[in-house]
Amino acid sequence: MGVRDTSIEAYREALASGWINECEFRVIEASHDHYRPQGWTTRELMRIIGQEIGNLSWDRLQDYQKTVDPLKKRGVLEELEKRKCEITGHKAYPVRLTYNPVGPKPKHKTTEKEALRKRIKELEEENARLKAAQVKGQLALF
Repeated sequence: MGVRDTSIEAYREALASGWINECEFRVIEASHDHYRPQGWTTRELMRIIGQEIGNLSWDRLQDYQKTVDPLKKRGVLEELEKRKCEITGHKAYPVRLTYNPVGPKPKHKTTEKEALRKRIKELEEENARLKAAQVKGQLALF
């Protein structure tokens, strides 16, 4: 068993353990099964996956497309020099499987909107506690 075969087995184990999801594994598997040194653009990879799953609808393929950047950040895919995409004809950065172990998922950065929602929830909870305390205080007076 070669390094590539050992690596794909490790990716299968990562899928089973929840370290990567099914869409991420499908992108890894397509990159492995159709490996080529010049890599694949995202659109080229989506065509391969679409043919494999028997569904070329863009709505379905977007689930897979969204995993390419996170896999690059985790060190599983590497970005190569820009070249012409065989599907769109536009210049694009292809990616290639590195066969490195899956790195940790990038930490989610809290957006300003999420931070505000969290603060509003905290204030609402505090307000409810104060109202409850106020009611108890009034009841204790009688």
